[in-house]
Amino acid sequence: MQKRRIHLPFIGYCWQTALLLGLLLVTGCASHQLGKQDLQLNYSLSAFFNPQTINTVVLMPLVNETSIKKIEETVREELILQLIKTDRYDVVDRYLLKELLETQGVTGHELDSRLVKRIESQFKADAIILGKVTEYSPGSVQWKFLRKPPLLGLSLRMVSVKTGQTLWTVNDLFDGSDRLLQSQAESFIRDRVSTDIMALTQVACAEIASTLNF
Repeated sequence: MQKRRIHLPFIGYCWQTALLLGLLLVTGCASHQLGKQDLQLNYSLSAFFNPQTINTVVLMPLVNETSIKKIEETVREELILQLIKTDRYDVVDRYLLKELLETQGVTGHELDSRLVKRIESQFKADAIILGKVTEYSPGSVQWKFLRKPPLLGLSLRMVSVKTGQTLWTVNDLFDGSDRLLQSQAESFIRDRVSTDIMALTQVACAEIASTLNF
């Protein structure tokens, strides 16, 4: 009986092919796992929150709890822009709001019944957003081994104009070195989030606005 010959090079080729396919599968799984994932923001929605009743929103001037001047307006402008980009709300023009606040002789950092009534009657607003910048650090990129990422801390709340009830809150610290946060950014700024406070501010405000996009 003639023995069957096994061509060893062919067997080696099969093993190499199987190994390569296995590596491709593992790489594919790893790539999927490192893709864009949902960012877990520290926010909450009240049982009274009804998105169908909220169309026009007023974003009040933010309180600045940091030592860096004027940054509250930069953050506020980005928040307004990101809320508008959801294509979900009409956001009252900040210059019109400024005129009203000056007329009333108030900063807008706190609400009273008279101010709320004026906002409701003048702008037909359904909700008001108030808040503060709790942390703002541009970071440092001069020396790689001493590099510090930018940081942005925000505390915000939305209240109903009609009832005064709190409808939504967010209180979070955004760290530019957070890879999951970086993955949420648009491609053209993704590489800058870890070093650029403006890029971090943009992605942070976009994520906050997304929690109100119903």
